[in-house]
Amino acid sequence: MMILTKGMEIFIHLCILANYPHEINTIKIEPQLPKYLPPLFSVLIKFVHNHISIDEIRQEVKDKYPSQYSCNELIGTKTNRTRHVRIDFIERNDYNTILSNGQI
Repeated sequence: MMILTKGMEIFIHLCILANYPHEINTIKIEPQLPKYLPPLFSVLIKFVHNHISIDEIRQEVKDKYPSQYSCNELIGTKTNRTRHVRIDFIERNDYNTILSNGQI
């Protein structure tokens, strides 16, 4: 089953695994969630040093902003010293806070 929606709030609601039942009529449900959220909920961090692991970035961001949905390196941006990282947030407030602060 595939679900399409025009509303951003409904889309974000459906991206949270806890909003799905575990089974319907004794049939187990295993939702396939999207890897990324729409750009309106994404922050791009450019030129992150390679010596900082992606797991460290995920943990630091998750500690400050609990609504983190995903954190991934962008393919094709890695050089000898740096790469770009995309972070998606479920809560628009976290996204707005980062933008208003001008740093993460």
